Amino acid sequence: MTNIDEAISYHKTGQLDKAKEIYLELLKENSNSTTVLNLLGVLYLKQQKYDEAEKFIKKAMELEPNTNTAYNLGLICYGKSDFLNAAKYFEQSIEDENDTDLIKQIASCYEKANDIKNALLYYLKLNSKYPKNLEYIRKLATLYNSEQENENALKFYLKSFELDKKDYIACTNLGSLYEKLADTDKAKEFYKKSLKLKPNYEAYHNLGILLRKQKKYQESISCLQQALKLKPHDPKTELSLGMSYLIIKDFKNGFSHYRNKRPELKRHYHDDWDGKPYNDATALVYCGGGFGDYIMFSRYLPMLKNYFKEIILQVPKELKKLVNMNFPDFKTSSDKEEVVYNKSICMVDLPYLLNMNIDNIPDIKYIHDKDKAAGYKEKYFNTDKQKIGIFFRGNQNVFKNRSIPLKEMSPLFSLDKYKFYSFQKNDEENQLEQFRQELADLGATFDDFSDTASALVNLDLLITIDSGIAHLAGALGVRTFLMLPYANEWRWFDNAKTTPWYKSIELFRQKEEGNWHSVINEIYNKLK
Repeated sequence: MTNIDEAISYHKTGQLDKAKEIYLELLKENSNSTTVLNLLGVLYLKQQKYDEAEKFIKKAMELEPNTNTAYNLGLICYGKSDFLNAAKYFEQSIEDENDTDLIKQIASCYEKANDIKNALLYYLKLNSKYPKNLEYIRKLATLYNSEQENENALKFYLKSFELDKKDYIACTNLGSLYEKLADTDKAKEFYKKSLKLKPNYEAYHNLGILLRKQKKYQESISCLQQALKLKPHDPKTELSLGMSYLIIKDFKNGFSHYRNKRPELKRHYHDDWDGKPYNDATALVYCGGGFGDYIMFSRYLPMLKNYFKEIILQVPKELKKLVNMNFPDFKTSSDKEEVVYNKSICMVDLPYLLNMNIDNIPDIKYIHDKDKAAGYKEKYFNTDKQKIGIFFRGNQNVFKNRSIPLKEMSPLFSLDKYKFYSFQKNDEENQLEQFRQELADLGATFDDFSDTASALVNLDLLITIDSGIAHLAGALGVRTFLMLPYANEWRWFDNAKTTPWYKSIELFRQKEEGNWHSVINEIYNKLK
Protein backbone atom coordinates (compact mmCIF):
# COMPACT_ATOMS: atom_id res chain seq x y z
CA MET A 1 0.00 0.00 0.00
CA THR A 2 1.40 3.42 -1.02
CA ASN A 3 1.43 6.34 1.35
CA ILE A 4 -1.49 8.01 -0.44
CA ASP A 5 -3.58 4.81 -0.26
CA GLU A 6 -2.82 4.53 3.47
CA ALA A 7 -3.83 8.17 4.01
CA ILE A 8 -7.09 7.71 2.07
CA SER A 9 -7.83 4.59 4.16
CA TYR A 10 -7.34 6.58 7.38
CA HIS A 11 -9.45 9.37 5.91
CA LYS A 12 -12.36 7.03 5.06
CA THR A 13 -12.33 5.40 8.51
CA GLY A 14 -12.39 8.76 10.30
CA GLN A 15 -8.78 8.70 11.51
CA LEU A 16 -8.27 12.23 10.27
CA ASP A 17 -5.17 13.19 12.25
CA LYS A 18 -3.25 10.20 10.84
CA ALA A 19 -4.48 10.95 7.32
CA LYS A 20 -3.54 14.62 7.67
CA GLU A 21 -0.03 13.75 8.83
CA ILE A 22 0.59 11.68 5.69
CA TYR A 23 -0.97 14.28 3.37
CA LEU A 24 1.34 16.96 4.77
CA GLU A 25 4.37 14.73 4.33
CA LEU A 26 3.37 14.04 0.73
CA LEU A 27 3.05 17.77 0.04
CA LYS A 28 6.61 18.27 1.24
CA GLU A 29 7.67 15.91 -1.54
CA ASN A 30 5.36 17.49 -4.16
CA SER A 31 3.68 20.76 -3.18
CA ASN A 32 1.74 20.87 -6.47
CA SER A 33 -0.03 17.51 -6.17
CA THR A 34 -3.63 18.48 -6.90
CA THR A 35 -4.85 15.12 -5.61
CA VAL A 36 -3.25 15.60 -2.19
CA LEU A 37 -4.20 19.29 -2.06
CA ASN A 38 -7.84 18.38 -2.69
CA LEU A 39 -7.84 15.52 -0.19
CA LEU A 40 -6.27 17.65 2.53
CA GLY A 41 -8.70 20.49 1.79
CA VAL A 42 -11.66 18.10 2.03
CA LEU A 43 -10.31 16.78 5.34
CA TYR A 44 -10.17 20.31 6.79
CA LEU A 45 -13.63 20.96 5.36
CA LYS A 46 -14.97 17.95 7.25
CA GLN A 47 -13.45 19.41 10.43
CA GLN A 48 -15.12 22.76 9.61
CA LYS A 49 -11.72 24.44 9.48
CA TYR A 50 -12.77 26.50 6.51
CA ASP A 51 -9.78 28.83 6.18
CA GLU A 52 -7.32 25.91 6.09
CA ALA A 53 -9.56 24.02 3.66
CA GLU A 54 -9.81 27.04 1.38
CA LYS A 55 -6.02 27.50 1.27
CA PHE A 56 -5.38 24.00 -0.09
CA ILE A 57 -8.40 23.65 -2.39
CA LYS A 58 -7.88 27.10 -3.93
CA LYS A 59 -4.31 26.11 -4.81
CA ALA A 60 -5.60 22.90 -6.38
CA MET A 61 -8.12 24.94 -8.37
CA GLU A 62 -5.39 27.27 -9.64
CA LEU A 63 -3.27 24.29 -10.75
CA GLU A 64 -6.05 22.24 -12.27
CA PRO A 65 -9.52 23.80 -12.48
CA ASN A 66 -12.36 21.26 -12.48
CA THR A 67 -15.98 21.00 -11.43
CA ASN A 68 -15.30 18.86 -8.36
CA THR A 69 -12.80 21.34 -6.92
CA ALA A 70 -15.18 24.22 -7.68
CA TYR A 71 -17.94 22.38 -5.80
CA ASN A 72 -15.69 21.92 -2.76
CA LEU A 73 -14.88 25.63 -2.79
CA GLY A 74 -18.61 26.28 -2.88
CA LEU A 75 -19.05 24.13 0.23
CA ILE A 76 -16.25 26.02 1.99
CA CYS A 77 -17.81 29.40 1.19
CA TYR A 78 -21.20 28.10 2.32
CA GLY A 79 -19.66 26.99 5.61
CA LYS A 80 -18.25 30.51 6.05
CA SER A 81 -21.69 32.02 5.27
CA ASP A 82 -20.21 33.61 2.14
CA PHE A 83 -23.30 32.66 0.15
CA LEU A 84 -22.65 34.82 -2.91
CA ASN A 85 -19.26 33.22 -3.62
CA ALA A 86 -20.69 29.81 -2.73
CA ALA A 87 -23.30 30.28 -5.47
CA LYS A 88 -20.64 31.31 -7.97
CA TYR A 89 -18.45 28.29 -7.25
CA PHE A 90 -21.46 25.97 -7.43
CA GLU A 91 -22.25 27.49 -10.84
CA GLN A 92 -18.73 26.57 -11.99
CA SER A 93 -19.32 23.00 -10.84
CA ILE A 94 -22.37 22.38 -13.04
CA GLU A 95 -21.82 19.43 -15.38
CA ASP A 96 -25.44 18.50 -15.97
CA GLU A 97 -28.09 21.20 -16.49
CA ASN A 98 -30.64 18.70 -15.14
CA ASP A 99 -28.86 18.38 -11.80
CA THR A 100 -31.86 19.60 -9.77
CA ASP A 101 -30.13 19.34 -6.40
CA LEU A 102 -27.25 21.56 -7.49
CA ILE A 103 -29.54 24.12 -9.15
CA LYS A 104 -31.62 24.23 -5.96
CA GLN A 105 -28.42 24.71 -3.95
CA ILE A 106 -27.41 27.64 -6.15
CA ALA A 107 -30.87 29.21 -5.92
CA SER A 108 -30.80 28.91 -2.13
CA CYS A 109 -27.34 30.51 -1.92
CA TYR A 110 -28.39 33.48 -4.02
CA GLU A 111 -31.51 33.84 -1.87
CA LYS A 112 -29.41 33.80 1.33
CA ALA A 113 -27.05 36.36 -0.23
CA ASN A 114 -30.10 38.56 -0.94
CA ASP A 115 -29.31 38.44 -4.66
CA ILE A 116 -32.97 38.09 -5.53
CA LYS A 117 -32.52 38.53 -9.27
CA ASN A 118 -30.29 35.45 -9.56
CA ALA A 119 -32.31 33.49 -7.01
CA LEU A 120 -35.40 34.05 -9.17
CA LEU A 121 -33.47 32.94 -12.27
CA TYR A 122 -32.64 29.53 -10.75
CA TYR A 123 -36.02 28.97 -9.08
CA LEU A 124 -37.64 29.71 -12.46
CA LYS A 125 -35.41 27.01 -14.00
CA LEU A 126 -36.62 24.59 -11.35
CA ASN A 127 -40.21 25.67 -11.91
CA SER A 128 -39.92 25.09 -15.66
CA LYS A 129 -38.79 21.49 -14.99
CA TYR A 130 -41.31 20.87 -12.20
CA PRO A 131 -44.24 23.29 -12.80
CA LYS A 132 -46.38 21.70 -10.05
CA ASN A 133 -43.72 21.61 -7.36
CA LEU A 134 -45.24 23.63 -4.48
CA GLU A 135 -41.89 24.40 -2.87
CA TYR A 136 -40.59 26.20 -5.98
CA ILE A 137 -43.90 27.99 -6.62
CA ARG A 138 -43.99 29.29 -3.05
CA LYS A 139 -40.38 30.41 -3.26
CA LEU A 140 -41.05 32.34 -6.46
CA ALA A 141 -44.13 33.99 -4.95
CA THR A 142 -42.19 35.04 -1.86
CA LEU A 143 -39.22 36.37 -3.81
CA TYR A 144 -41.35 38.33 -6.26
CA ASN A 145 -43.27 39.73 -3.30
CA SER A 146 -40.04 40.85 -1.62
CA GLU A 147 -39.06 42.65 -4.83
CA GLN A 148 -42.46 44.41 -4.98
CA GLU A 149 -43.17 42.65 -8.30
CA ASN A 150 -46.81 42.35 -7.32
CA GLU A 151 -48.24 40.91 -10.53
CA ASN A 152 -45.70 38.06 -10.65
CA ALA A 153 -46.09 37.42 -6.93
CA LEU A 154 -49.85 37.24 -7.40
CA LYS A 155 -49.46 34.76 -10.27
CA PHE A 156 -47.41 32.33 -8.18
CA TYR A 157 -49.44 32.74 -4.97
CA LEU A 158 -52.56 31.91 -7.01
CA LYS A 159 -50.78 28.86 -8.50
CA SER A 160 -49.86 27.78 -4.99
CA PHE A 161 -53.46 28.03 -3.84
CA GLU A 162 -54.75 26.20 -6.95
CA LEU A 163 -52.45 23.28 -6.17
CA ASP A 164 -53.22 23.22 -2.45
CA LYS A 165 -56.68 24.51 -1.53
CA LYS A 166 -55.82 24.04 2.15
CA ASP A 167 -52.83 26.37 2.03
CA TYR A 168 -53.96 29.02 4.52
CA ILE A 169 -50.55 30.76 4.34
CA ALA A 170 -51.00 31.32 0.58
CA CYS A 171 -54.46 32.76 1.34
CA THR A 172 -53.03 35.20 3.88
CA ASN A 173 -50.29 36.23 1.45
CA LEU A 174 -52.84 36.70 -1.31
CA GLY A 175 -54.88 38.90 1.02
CA SER A 176 -51.82 41.03 1.75
CA LEU A 177 -50.95 41.25 -1.93
CA TYR A 178 -54.45 42.26 -3.02
CA GLU A 179 -54.33 44.93 -0.31
CA LYS A 180 -51.10 46.28 -1.86
CA LEU A 181 -52.90 46.32 -5.22
CA ALA A 182 -55.75 48.33 -3.61
CA ASP A 183 -58.29 45.52 -4.18
CA THR A 184 -59.68 45.51 -0.64
CA ASP A 185 -62.63 43.24 -1.47
CA LYS A 186 -60.31 40.50 -2.71
CA ALA A 187 -57.99 41.10 0.23
CA LYS A 188 -60.83 40.55 2.72
CA GLU A 189 -62.01 37.51 0.79
CA PHE A 190 -58.63 35.77 1.08
CA TYR A 191 -58.03 36.77 4.70
CA LYS A 192 -61.39 35.20 5.55
CA LYS A 193 -60.60 32.09 3.48
CA SER A 194 -57.34 31.77 5.37
CA LEU A 195 -59.13 31.99 8.73
CA LYS A 196 -61.72 29.45 7.62
CA LEU A 197 -58.94 27.00 6.73
CA LYS A 198 -57.08 27.67 9.98
CA PRO A 199 -57.38 30.49 12.54
CA ASN A 200 -53.97 32.16 12.26
CA TYR A 201 -52.31 35.25 13.65
CA GLU A 202 -51.25 36.93 10.39
CA ALA A 203 -54.70 36.81 8.81
CA TYR A 204 -56.44 38.09 11.95
CA HIS A 205 -53.87 40.88 12.35
CA ASN A 206 -53.96 41.99 8.69
CA LEU A 207 -57.74 41.80 8.49
CA GLY A 208 -58.04 43.81 11.71
CA ILE A 209 -55.96 46.64 10.27
CA LEU A 210 -57.83 46.53 6.93
CA LEU A 211 -61.17 46.78 8.71
CA ARG A 212 -59.98 49.82 10.66
CA LYS A 213 -58.99 51.48 7.38
CA GLN A 214 -62.52 50.77 6.16
CA LYS A 215 -63.89 52.40 9.35
CA LYS A 216 -65.36 49.13 10.64
CA TYR A 217 -63.92 49.66 14.08
CA GLN A 218 -65.73 47.05 16.16
CA GLU A 219 -64.96 44.33 13.60
CA SER A 220 -61.35 45.51 13.60
CA ILE A 221 -61.17 45.27 17.40
CA SER A 222 -62.64 41.77 17.33
CA CYS A 223 -60.06 40.53 14.77
CA LEU A 224 -57.12 42.08 16.58
CA GLN A 225 -58.26 40.56 19.87
CA GLN A 226 -58.24 37.15 18.18
CA ALA A 227 -54.73 37.85 16.85
CA LEU A 228 -53.55 38.61 20.40
CA LYS A 229 -55.01 35.34 21.67
CA LEU A 230 -52.84 33.49 19.14
CA LYS A 231 -49.76 35.65 19.78
CA PRO A 232 -50.13 37.16 23.27
CA HIS A 233 -48.42 40.49 24.05
CA ASP A 234 -47.27 40.98 20.45
CA PRO A 235 -46.21 44.68 20.31
CA LYS A 236 -47.34 45.13 16.70
CA THR A 237 -50.87 43.90 17.42
CA GLU A 238 -51.08 45.68 20.78
CA LEU A 239 -50.36 48.94 18.96
CA SER A 240 -52.92 48.22 16.22
CA LEU A 241 -55.61 47.25 18.72
CA GLY A 242 -54.89 50.42 20.68
CA MET A 243 -55.40 52.50 17.52
CA SER A 244 -58.75 50.86 16.81
CA TYR A 245 -59.99 51.67 20.31
CA LEU A 246 -58.58 55.20 20.31
CA ILE A 247 -60.17 56.22 17.02
CA ILE A 248 -63.57 55.61 18.65
CA LYS A 249 -62.41 57.71 21.64
CA ASP A 250 -62.09 54.79 24.04
CA PHE A 251 -59.03 56.09 25.89
CA LYS A 252 -59.09 53.51 28.68
CA ASN A 253 -58.86 50.45 26.42
CA GLY A 254 -56.99 52.32 23.71
CA PHE A 255 -54.03 53.55 25.75
CA SER A 256 -53.78 50.29 27.70
CA HIS A 257 -52.82 48.65 24.37
CA TYR A 258 -51.28 51.62 22.56
CA ARG A 259 -48.81 52.47 25.33
CA ASN A 260 -45.17 51.69 24.67
CA LYS A 261 -44.45 47.97 24.46
CA ARG A 262 -41.69 48.06 21.87
CA PRO A 263 -38.91 45.66 22.90
CA GLU A 264 -36.10 47.92 21.63
CA LEU A 265 -37.22 50.75 23.91
CA LYS A 266 -37.87 48.42 26.83
CA ARG A 267 -34.27 47.25 26.57
CA HIS A 268 -32.92 50.79 26.44
CA TYR A 269 -34.77 52.21 29.45
CA HIS A 270 -35.30 50.72 32.90
CA ASP A 271 -37.74 50.99 35.81
CA ASP A 272 -40.99 51.91 34.03
CA TRP A 273 -43.17 54.29 36.00
CA ASP A 274 -46.37 52.74 37.41
CA GLY A 275 -48.32 55.98 37.89
CA LYS A 276 -47.66 56.29 41.65
CA PRO A 277 -45.99 59.29 43.39
CA TYR A 278 -42.23 59.08 43.98
CA ASN A 279 -41.57 62.44 45.60
CA ASP A 280 -37.85 61.83 46.20
CA ALA A 281 -37.18 60.33 42.77
CA THR A 282 -35.98 61.57 39.37
CA ALA A 283 -38.00 60.69 36.27
CA LEU A 284 -36.63 60.50 32.73
CA VAL A 285 -39.28 61.21 30.08
CA TYR A 286 -38.53 60.02 26.52
CA CYS A 287 -40.71 60.27 23.44
CA GLY A 288 -40.87 56.88 21.68
CA GLY A 289 -42.58 58.53 18.70
CA GLY A 290 -42.16 61.32 16.17
CA PHE A 291 -41.93 65.10 16.56
CA GLY A 292 -45.72 65.41 16.38
CA ASP A 293 -46.09 62.92 19.24
CA TYR A 294 -43.67 64.93 21.36
CA ILE A 295 -45.58 68.17 20.87
CA MET A 296 -49.01 66.57 21.25
CA PHE A 297 -48.28 64.62 24.43
CA SER A 298 -46.17 67.36 26.03
CA ARG A 299 -49.45 68.86 27.30
CA TYR A 300 -49.36 66.23 30.05
CA LEU A 301 -45.84 67.09 31.27
CA PRO A 302 -46.81 69.77 33.85
CA MET A 303 -48.93 67.17 35.67
CA LEU A 304 -45.80 65.14 36.47
CA LYS A 305 -44.58 67.79 38.92
CA ASN A 306 -46.94 66.31 41.52
CA TYR A 307 -45.27 62.89 41.27
CA PHE A 308 -41.49 63.46 41.23
CA LYS A 309 -38.79 65.57 42.82
CA GLU A 310 -37.07 66.13 39.47
CA ILE A 311 -37.98 65.51 35.84
CA ILE A 312 -35.54 65.25 32.94
CA LEU A 313 -36.88 65.47 29.39
CA GLN A 314 -35.00 63.59 26.69
CA VAL A 315 -35.49 65.82 23.67
CA PRO A 316 -34.63 65.39 19.96
CA LYS A 317 -32.13 68.10 18.94
CA GLU A 318 -34.66 69.53 16.44
CA LEU A 319 -37.06 70.31 19.33
CA LYS A 320 -34.60 71.24 22.08
CA LYS A 321 -34.74 75.07 21.81
CA LEU A 322 -38.52 75.01 21.59
CA VAL A 323 -38.90 72.64 24.56
CA ASN A 324 -36.45 74.63 26.71
CA MET A 325 -38.47 77.76 26.00
CA ASN A 326 -41.84 76.18 26.77
CA PHE A 327 -40.88 73.96 29.72
CA PRO A 328 -38.27 76.01 31.61
CA ASP A 329 -38.94 74.16 34.88
CA PHE A 330 -37.64 70.87 33.45
CA LYS A 331 -34.10 69.77 32.77
CA THR A 332 -33.44 68.50 29.24
CA SER A 333 -30.96 66.06 27.75
CA SER A 334 -30.26 64.49 24.38
CA ASP A 335 -30.68 60.77 23.73
CA LYS A 336 -26.89 60.43 23.62
CA GLU A 337 -26.29 61.75 27.16
CA GLU A 338 -25.90 59.45 30.15
CA VAL A 339 -28.60 60.35 32.68
CA VAL A 340 -29.11 59.10 36.23
CA TYR A 341 -32.79 58.48 36.97
CA ASN A 342 -35.10 56.30 39.10
CA LYS A 343 -38.13 55.93 36.82
CA SER A 344 -38.54 56.11 33.05
CA ILE A 345 -41.68 57.29 31.25
CA CYS A 346 -42.55 57.05 27.58
CA MET A 347 -44.38 60.27 26.73
CA VAL A 348 -47.12 58.53 24.75
CA ASP A 349 -47.96 56.55 27.90
CA LEU A 350 -48.85 59.67 29.92
CA PRO A 351 -52.63 59.68 29.21
CA TYR A 352 -52.80 56.06 30.42
CA LEU A 353 -50.57 56.54 33.48
CA LEU A 354 -52.35 59.76 34.49
CA ASN A 355 -55.79 58.20 33.92
CA MET A 356 -56.82 60.76 31.31
CA ASN A 357 -59.79 60.42 28.98
CA ILE A 358 -61.42 62.21 26.04
CA ASP A 359 -63.21 64.63 28.39
CA ASN A 360 -60.17 65.93 30.28
CA ILE A 361 -57.58 66.59 27.54
CA PRO A 362 -55.47 69.54 28.80
CA ASP A 363 -55.15 72.60 26.58
CA ILE A 364 -51.73 73.34 25.16
CA LYS A 365 -50.34 76.77 24.23
CA TYR A 366 -46.75 77.02 23.09
CA ILE A 367 -44.81 80.27 23.15
CA HIS A 368 -42.28 81.27 20.50
CA ASP A 369 -39.13 83.36 20.18
CA LYS A 370 -40.57 86.85 19.63
CA ASP A 371 -37.30 88.36 18.36
CA LYS A 372 -36.87 85.58 15.82
CA ALA A 373 -40.54 85.87 14.78
CA ALA A 374 -40.08 89.62 14.25
CA GLY A 375 -37.04 88.89 12.06
CA TYR A 376 -39.11 86.53 9.90
CA LYS A 377 -41.90 89.10 9.69
CA GLU A 378 -39.57 91.84 8.51
CA LYS A 379 -37.74 89.65 5.98
CA TYR A 380 -40.56 87.52 4.50
CA PHE A 381 -44.03 88.68 5.54
CA ASN A 382 -44.07 92.37 4.56
CA THR A 383 -47.21 92.16 2.41
CA ASP A 384 -50.84 93.32 2.52
CA LYS A 385 -51.99 89.95 1.27
CA GLN A 386 -53.16 87.23 3.65
CA LYS A 387 -50.32 84.85 4.32
CA ILE A 388 -50.80 81.09 3.89
CA GLY A 389 -48.18 78.43 4.64
CA ILE A 390 -48.31 74.99 3.04
CA PHE A 391 -46.74 71.64 3.89
CA PHE A 392 -47.38 68.71 1.55
CA ARG A 393 -44.94 65.83 2.06
CA GLY A 394 -43.99 63.95 5.23
CA ASN A 395 -41.80 60.99 6.12
CA GLN A 396 -42.41 58.40 3.38
CA ASN A 397 -41.41 55.57 5.71
CA VAL A 398 -44.52 56.29 7.77
CA PHE A 399 -48.04 56.38 6.31
CA LYS A 400 -47.32 57.26 2.68
CA ASN A 401 -51.04 57.98 2.20
CA ARG A 402 -50.69 61.22 4.19
CA SER A 403 -48.65 63.12 1.59
CA ILE A 404 -50.19 65.03 -1.31
CA PRO A 405 -48.46 65.87 -4.63
CA LEU A 406 -47.85 69.63 -4.67
CA LYS A 407 -49.40 69.97 -8.14
CA GLU A 408 -52.74 68.86 -6.64
CA MET A 409 -52.63 71.91 -4.36
CA SER A 410 -51.83 74.28 -7.27
CA PRO A 411 -55.47 75.46 -7.82
CA LEU A 412 -55.16 77.29 -4.49
CA PHE A 413 -52.23 79.35 -5.80
CA SER A 414 -54.49 81.09 -8.32
CA LEU A 415 -56.33 82.93 -5.53
CA ASP A 416 -54.89 86.46 -5.81
CA LYS A 417 -55.60 87.82 -2.35
CA TYR A 418 -53.22 85.30 -0.72
CA LYS A 419 -49.44 84.96 -0.63
CA PHE A 420 -48.25 81.37 -0.25
CA TYR A 421 -45.19 80.10 1.61
CA SER A 422 -43.68 76.62 1.50
CA PHE A 423 -42.78 75.25 4.94
CA GLN A 424 -41.28 72.13 3.36
CA LYS A 425 -37.79 71.60 4.77
CA ASN A 426 -36.92 68.67 2.47
CA ASP A 427 -38.01 68.53 -1.15
CA GLU A 428 -36.38 65.29 -2.36
CA GLU A 429 -38.65 65.06 -5.40
CA ASN A 430 -37.96 68.71 -6.36
CA GLN A 431 -41.68 69.48 -6.47
CA LEU A 432 -41.17 73.13 -5.56
CA GLU A 433 -39.21 73.91 -8.72
CA GLN A 434 -42.23 74.45 -10.98
CA PHE A 435 -43.94 76.70 -8.43
CA ARG A 436 -41.09 79.15 -7.69
CA GLN A 437 -43.27 82.09 -8.79
CA GLU A 438 -46.24 81.12 -6.64
CA LEU A 439 -44.42 79.99 -3.47
CA ALA A 440 -41.86 81.63 -1.21
CA ASP A 441 -39.54 78.88 0.04
CA LEU A 442 -39.25 79.32 3.82
CA GLY A 443 -38.46 75.68 4.61
CA ALA A 444 -34.87 76.11 3.45
CA THR A 445 -34.32 78.65 6.27
CA PHE A 446 -35.28 76.29 9.11
CA ASP A 447 -32.60 74.69 11.29
CA ASP A 448 -34.98 73.41 13.96
CA PHE A 449 -38.57 73.68 15.19
CA SER A 450 -37.96 77.01 16.94
CA ASP A 451 -37.33 78.50 13.48
CA THR A 452 -40.47 76.86 12.14
CA ALA A 453 -42.49 78.21 15.09
CA SER A 454 -41.16 81.74 14.55
CA ALA A 455 -42.27 81.65 10.91
CA LEU A 456 -45.63 79.98 11.67
CA VAL A 457 -46.85 82.72 14.02
CA ASN A 458 -46.63 85.21 11.13
CA LEU A 459 -49.22 83.28 9.09
CA ASP A 460 -52.92 83.88 8.76
CA LEU A 461 -53.37 80.20 7.92
CA LEU A 462 -51.40 76.95 7.55
CA ILE A 463 -52.61 74.28 5.11
CA THR A 464 -50.87 71.01 5.87
CA ILE A 465 -50.93 67.24 5.79
CA ASP A 466 -50.80 65.20 9.00
CA SER A 467 -47.25 65.83 10.19
CA GLY A 468 -45.29 67.36 13.08
CA ILE A 469 -45.86 70.88 11.74
CA ALA A 470 -49.64 70.47 12.22
CA HIS A 471 -49.09 69.75 15.92
CA LEU A 472 -46.71 72.69 16.24
CA ALA A 473 -49.17 75.07 14.57
CA GLY A 474 -51.96 73.78 16.81
CA ALA A 475 -49.81 74.19 19.94
CA LEU A 476 -49.00 77.78 18.88
CA GLY A 477 -52.68 78.54 18.22
CA VAL A 478 -52.06 79.18 14.49
CA ARG A 479 -55.19 78.71 12.39
CA THR A 480 -54.70 75.48 10.46
CA PHE A 481 -56.49 73.49 7.77
CA LEU A 482 -55.39 69.87 8.25
CA MET A 483 -55.81 67.58 5.22
CA LEU A 484 -56.42 63.97 6.16
CA PRO A 485 -56.43 60.72 4.13
CA TYR A 486 -59.55 58.54 4.15
CA ALA A 487 -57.97 56.12 6.65
CA ASN A 488 -56.63 58.79 8.95
CA GLU A 489 -54.47 58.34 12.04
CA TRP A 490 -56.37 57.58 15.27
CA ARG A 491 -55.75 60.93 16.98
CA TRP A 492 -58.00 62.81 14.55
CA PHE A 493 -60.83 60.36 15.32
CA ASP A 494 -63.56 59.85 12.69
CA ASN A 495 -65.78 62.26 10.76
CA ALA A 496 -65.35 65.28 13.07
CA LYS A 497 -64.43 68.68 11.57
CA THR A 498 -62.61 69.84 14.69
CA THR A 499 -60.28 68.21 17.20
CA PRO A 500 -60.12 68.33 21.01
CA TRP A 501 -56.33 68.39 20.81
CA TYR A 502 -56.07 71.85 19.22
CA LYS A 503 -58.73 74.58 19.05
CA SER A 504 -57.19 76.30 16.02
CA ILE A 505 -57.23 73.24 13.71
CA GLU A 506 -60.01 72.47 11.23
CA LEU A 507 -60.08 69.03 9.59
CA PHE A 508 -60.61 68.30 5.88
CA ARG A 509 -60.99 64.61 5.03
CA GLN A 510 -60.74 62.51 1.89
CA LYS A 511 -64.10 61.02 0.92
CA GLU A 512 -62.39 58.04 -0.70
CA GLU A 513 -58.91 56.58 -0.35
CA GLY A 514 -56.25 58.41 -2.33
CA ASN A 515 -58.54 61.15 -3.72
CA TRP A 516 -57.32 64.60 -2.66
CA HIS A 517 -59.40 66.46 -5.25
CA SER A 518 -62.47 66.90 -3.03
CA VAL A 519 -60.27 68.07 -0.14
CA ILE A 520 -58.55 70.75 -2.24
CA ASN A 521 -61.87 71.77 -3.78
CA GLU A 522 -63.41 72.22 -0.32
CA ILE A 523 -60.46 74.34 0.85
CA TYR A 524 -60.48 76.33 -2.42
CA ASN A 525 -64.16 77.23 -1.99
CA LYS A 526 -63.62 78.18 1.63
CA LEU A 527 -60.69 80.46 0.74
CA LYS A 528 -62.49 81.94 -2.26
